[in-house]
Amino acid sequence: MQIFVYTCLIIYCGFYLFEAPVRYGFNLIGADMLIFARDVILAIPLLFIVFIRQFIQRNLHPAFYIFAAIIIIHGTISLFNIGSPIVLFYSTKILINVLAGAVFAQYFMKIPRGIVIGILIVWLITFLGVLIDKYDIIAYPWTGMETTIGDIKVDITKNWTVTGFDKRAGGLMRSSINVAIITPILAFILWFNLRLLPLRLLIMLMTGFVLYWTTQKTSILAFAATCTLLLAAYKRPIPALKIGISASFLLMIVLPILLPEFTMPNDKGTFSMESLYLRVEDMWPEAWDWIAKHEAFPFGVGLGGIGGAMRLYAPDSVNYADNMFVFLYAYFGIFALLYIFLLWWGCMRVENKNSPESAQAMAIIFFISFYGIALSMIEDQMVALFLGAAAGWFIGKEDKRKVKNYDN
Repeated sequence: MQIFVYTCLIIYCGFYLFEAPVRYGFNLIGADMLIFARDVILAIPLLFIVFIRQFIQRNLHPAFYIFAAIIIIHGTISLFNIGSPIVLFYSTKILINVLAGAVFAQYFMKIPRGIVIGILIVWLITFLGVLIDKYDIIAYPWTGMETTIGDIKVDITKNWTVTGFDKRAGGLMRSSINVAIITPILAFILWFNLRLLPLRLLIMLMTGFVLYWTTQKTSILAFAATCTLLLAAYKRPIPALKIGISASFLLMIVLPILLPEFTMPNDKGTFSMESLYLRVEDMWPEAWDWIAKHEAFPFGVGLGGIGGAMRLYAPDSVNYADNMFVFLYAYFGIFALLYIFLLWWGCMRVENKNSPESAQAMAIIFFISFYGIALSMIEDQMVALFLGAAAGWFIGKEDKRKVKNYDN
């Protein structure tokens, strides 16, 4: 079973890590729709088979019950409020990644040696791919290409129309944002699974260069903050990560509520605060205005209530939220606070012992929540998958798990 699960997960993640050339190849043969094979792989041969097996054994994972409750409650709100089964399907597809991560948390947090070596190779390929893209060593043929799937125009790769020193390099992935999301997560996995400290430090340093090449400022800050905690509390990182997670969750909720009341200064430049100010002055107020006009309080707008799903029913009002709490509030309303609290509480109840698996899960949660201050995050399939895995690791009693010694 382990080989089957890892095979499906590797293929699924491979679509993401090499999405630019994969989409480009599909486009060349006129088969853009084949990109959805990744979702079929996750939902049918993996989740469906595991669900049937656990159901027959009467040992169904708790995540299945939680997922079903969320889809029934908030999906019903979506159908009544938005009135589109397609939107419900779109948003359910996003949340299935969270479910998959939770169900297979053990496979993400307790990684065999061979898989770790594979992750190291993929991380190195990612580094080289971004390096080549940043300095135009090779002109990638897929750069800036678009296609149409159904009635929606989509990017094969995101073209930021920025060149030279300020170029936002995406490497072999679809966008520089994708690189800025998954590269640090891979680096954290390697940090907790490689034994040689110099190699781990080198990976962190090189990951910093990758993020610099993407010019994604919040990712750089989130990665730097996570690395700081891991290094400052090297022997026992869990207590420090608890503090970091509490602070990032608080900022993620408070900033989009309070900052729109202030007038932001004029700031320009690639590594300036301009993008944050645009969120404060435009994105967040417009998101709150959309939610206020369309929500079914206290349930929010419902699944698909903001973000990419709006392209299907409100193409002239698309708003990506650019904050994880705003996104979750649009989907779940007041219940978003409950779900965030449960995730926070799951982290806080972890024992302060040397558990690399728990520390790895918490490092991923801290990075995602910090980055979530300025990005909705959940619509990214790798964020949803790894956030689900990190949260799923804390379902049940941690002391029943066999863990390795972090001091090695």
